[in-house]
Amino acid sequence: MEATPSDEAILKQRETLEAIQMLNPMVSVPMDIRELAKEYEDGSAVYVNKIENLSKTYKSFRRCRRDGNCLYRAVSYALHEKLLQTESQTLQERCQVQIVKSKPALIEAGFQEYVFEDFYEATLESWMQVKEKDSQWVHELFNDSEMSNAIGLYYRFMTAVELRTNASEYIHFLEDGTTVEKFCNTQVECYGKEADNIQIAALCRYLKIRLKIVHLDQSTGDECNVHDIGREDADDAEDSITLLYRPDHYDILYETCSALSWITPMTLCS
Repeated sequence: MEATPSDEAILKQRETLEAIQMLNPMVSVPMDIRELAKEYEDGSAVYVNKIENLSKTYKSFRRCRRDGNCLYRAVSYALHEKLLQTESQTLQERCQVQIVKSKPALIEAGFQEYVFEDFYEATLESWMQVKEKDSQWVHELFNDSEMSNAIGLYYRFMTAVELRTNASEYIHFLEDGTTVEKFCNTQVECYGKEADNIQIAALCRYLKIRLKIVHLDQSTGDECNVHDIGREDADDAEDSITLLYRPDHYDILYETCSALSWITPMTLCS
């Protein structure tokens, strides 16, 4: 009979994988979408075929570190980039209003201000500064572990604000009699907890943004399924950001090579 790994062996393997992830940047430079295919050359043909079709529309992507915070990091990074790309003030003003509103909402929910104050200030400050900066600044910001984690944590808190404020609208999506408060305590506000559909929907609704998620998985067919979440009236050019989903992980996805413009030594798009 084949031996099963012990709990100690499983824990050691997990710690090894986590250590490897810590060597990776929190957010990578843009990469050619065809780089994804190399991960599956000796594996599933379904992935390879889907990536080939994906490359007809999407030309590049940024890897986000696999540490349980990829959804919040990907959304916050992509929004900062989107703000740089649009001339309209609407996106900046709308999200800034929501960031500011979240502080009294957290206090009303029972949080002590000192618990989240540093994260709030880091998030608001970076959002107010980004228009005066460039893509390189955004990239360095999100690869500074202290700042990147602070912003990611506050995006978690904003997600919790939406869930707690409109608990009656989300309670039906929770299982096993879990309350919204308990769900927020254990699945949203904790660093390293992966996000599911309910967190994604709540974050998009709170920030009033539109999120397009391209699913790269082993579902049938050669095309990736695409789901739109958030504001239905959002302008694709200004409000919409796109993420690539693979089981338990999110990266940032781009339709054009515009995200590569500041990386002069590399020519990734034909």
